[in-house]
Amino acid sequence: MLATIKQLPRPCQRDVLLRDDELVGRDPEAHERCGLLDDRFEVYALRIEQWRRHLFVVSLDRRGGGRLCPAMRHAVVPASNAGDRARWLVTRHRALRNPSWEV
Repeated sequence: MLATIKQLPRPCQRDVLLRDDELVGRDPEAHERCGLLDDRFEVYALRIEQWRRHLFVVSLDRRGGGRLCPAMRHAVVPASNAGDRARWLVTRHRALRNPSWEV
């Protein structure tokens, strides 16, 4: 995750790092939802105030707990094709194999 943040302009890096808990702790808006992965993980691409060209990818485990964190931060991605990028990141970070995908 930090590697993707370091690629952003410095002011954007600062905003993401300062607002990390705020971005993850708030209720996502309907348009920020990318989909449901493996009938379990809600995938979101959250907007970063003042940085509309980048989104912060987060996944939430609907079943809670398990062996991995219920809420996981993944990376900052460009807004173009954010849904596909978010799906790929969550699949990889959550170690899923051929998961189903619902939009």
